Amino acid sequence: GYSASCWYAVLSGFPFGAWGEAAFITVQSTLLLFLFWCWTDGLDLRPRFLVLGGLPAMMMALLFVELPGGLVSLIGLSPAALFVFARLPQVVLNHRQGHTGQLAPVTFFLQLAGNAARVFTVLHDLGGDPVVLAQHGSAGLLNAIILA
Repeated sequence: GYSASCWYAVLSGFPFGAWGEAAFITVQSTLLLFLFWCWTDGLDLRPRFLVLGGLPAMMMALLFVELPGGLVSLIGLSPAALFVFARLPQVVLNHRQGHTGQLAPVTFFLQLAGNAARVFTVLHDLGGDPVVLAQHGSAGLLNAIILA
C-alpha cells in the first residue's frame, strides 16, 4: 500500500513532503520482510530475492515511461481499495456484535484524527487531488463507522 501511494505521488509530480513518509515506511517494511525471510528456516530465498530486486527495478522504470493517467490513478487508488477490503470485515463484525469487542475506541479515534489531518493537508498542499482524497477519505469514513 505505502509503495503504491509513494509511486502515485512521484508519478504525479508531488513534492517530497507528500510522499517522503511513504517512501521511508516502504523501505522499513521491506527491510523487516527481508530480515524475516533470512531468519525463517526452510524458505527458498531465490524467488523472494528475485521479486525483492525486480520490484524496485520496475518502479524505477515507471519514472522513465509515460503512463496513461488512468493507470497512474489506479496505482494511487490501490491502497484505498486494500484498506477498504481489510477494514470491511471489522465493520461487519462490529455491526453484528453491536460493539467493538476488544478493540480500543481511542485507537480508531486517533486514526480518524490522523485521516482528518491528512485530508486537510491534501486540500492545502496538493490542491485537493481526488485520488489522495479517496485514500484518506475512505480510511476516515471506515474509522468513523467503527467508532459509531
